[in-house]
Amino acid sequence: MVLGKANHDAQHKVSRANERLWSMALNLLNEFYPDDDFKCTSLAVTKNFVGSPHLDLKDTTYQFALSVGTLDSDSGGEVCIESEDGSQISVVATLNKIVKVDGRYVHWVRSYDEEKERYSLIYFCVDPTSRTEKGAWVYHDM
Repeated sequence: MVLGKANHDAQHKVSRANERLWSMALNLLNEFYPDDDFKCTSLAVTKNFVGSPHLDLKDTTYQFALSVGTLDSDSGGEVCIESEDGSQISVVATLNKIVKVDGRYVHWVRSYDEEKERYSLIYFCVDPTSRTEKGAWVYHDM
């Protein structure tokens, strides 16, 4: 499910049933990154997602990711993200913490224990006026 804008020319859309989720998610992001220039136009909410390698082609800048659920740190479910030339892969734990990555690099969710539940929030931006050049694929200094 995507809340907000699915792409840059779409209308901002959050159903009445999801207004509280949208608001709470943005408050959570702002609590952890209050001074960041990031403009969140969109929020992907997933359950038990494991994806094949892909690029988020509609993103205009870096994104933030968080996962929660019944899995633990040994269960898998990390975000794997490649450097531009594919020579390096960073495995980034998102469980119970917000991390800053750039979905414009090839990335995927690592498989995890299917007996566990994994929910994720992916905060992203599709606004062309907020475009940034690709830099780090993972922001370890956060």
